[in-house]
Amino acid sequence: MSRKTGIDRRTLDAIVVANKVREEISVDGKVTYEDIDRTRQFKDMPEEREKLLKLRAEDKFKSVDLRKVSKTLKEIPKPVRDAVLNEEVDYEDVEKRAEVGIPEKLAKPLVQELKREKKVKEQYEKAELEADISGFFLF
Repeated sequence: MSRKTGIDRRTLDAIVVANKVREEISVDGKVTYEDIDRTRQFKDMPEEREKLLKLRAEDKFKSVDLRKVSKTLKEIPKPVRDAVLNEEVDYEDVEKRAEVGIPEKLAKPLVQELKREKKVKEQYEKAELEADISGFFLF
């Protein structure tokens, strides 16, 4: 079939697999066959794959980073992975810690700490925004 279409066999295979995945899980139309191919590490975990692709559709992750993100999320303990996919913690904070490894027994305490860090960051950003807005109206 790749000869008839003029599409490389690997690309054609990726498109066919992507269409099958689209039938199995609900995926936004913004998600490309390449995005689906880059998350193939989650083929045995459809719920996690669907969440990751939804985050990609919302531009939480760049398409070119999706393979690395998938690999990292697959390697970390489930409580941390779930916290990232449910947007309870920031992936960037998890990625730093994943480079050195996250022991399973420290996963839950790490998630709690990362949730606190995210809350502090959000409060800081909100205060910074309010300061910018109030400074804007002084003139």
